[in-house]
Amino acid sequence: MKFQPAFEARAVADFATFVLTPFKPKKQAEMLKAIRKAFEYWKMSLADDDGNITMNWGKGLLGIDAETEARAAATVTPVQAGGPDCVSEIDLAFKLWAVEYIAFYSLLIGLRAENVFAILLRECSESAERGSLIRAQSLVAQLALANAREEATMYDEELFAATARNAILEKKRAEHTARLRLGPKQGGRVVKERAEGNRAASIEFDTKLLNSAQSWHWTVHQRAMEISKRAALDFERKSGERPTVGTIEQYIKGNKRRVLRQRKVQG
Repeated sequence: MKFQPAFEARAVADFATFVLTPFKPKKQAEMLKAIRKAFEYWKMSLADDDGNITMNWGKGLLGIDAETEARAAATVTPVQAGGPDCVSEIDLAFKLWAVEYIAFYSLLIGLRAENVFAILLRECSESAERGSLIRAQSLVAQLALANAREEATMYDEELFAATARNAILEKKRAEHTARLRLGPKQGGRVVKERAEGNRAASIEFDTKLLNSAQSWHWTVHQRAMEISKRAALDFERKSGERPTVGTIEQYIKGNKRRVLRQRKVQG
């Protein structure tokens, strides 16, 4: 787009359109409707009980008050109701802002003043006076710049906070990864130590059990041998003959079984 003076109608409209870029056309239409509804409310607040608005045409050439005229509110536009100083909706907006008319003032806060005047700049770029266009455009530019700086500051603060959070998360992730890497080594060592301890305890238990079994069987064998020895001596004394090896073994086996039965009964 070629260079155009700031007060030229097309340049003003393009500037306003650029400021309103974040808003979709439907939202912009809703904003314009809300602004004009506030203007209409203000106009109707000026009507008397008969529904008429007294039009004041200001001072005459000699400083004498001009004649007033009562008109039906339905035939008067909000801009006309604003008096001789209001040529466009931009002038009316500045007037209602100055008197802090609540319906319009709430729009300046809710929609933000730069957006409200950008809407009016676009709509009044060809009908408003040059001074009003320059005044409104300057206001929108200053407010938009201040808003951009505020958003940039907020973004920087959020970015700094996000960076700090990411640093904390990265530290936690690194610690977690280190624990995961060290875990198998530590876990393996603990498992190995426990396994060695269990193995040693198992060997000790088996050894005690084996020793106990061996000791028990040896005791039974010794008891059987004593009984068999006495039986062999009795056999030799009674028969006058020495018992054979097979006879002695039979004595030992029989006596072992008898000793075991006795132990079971006693146990």
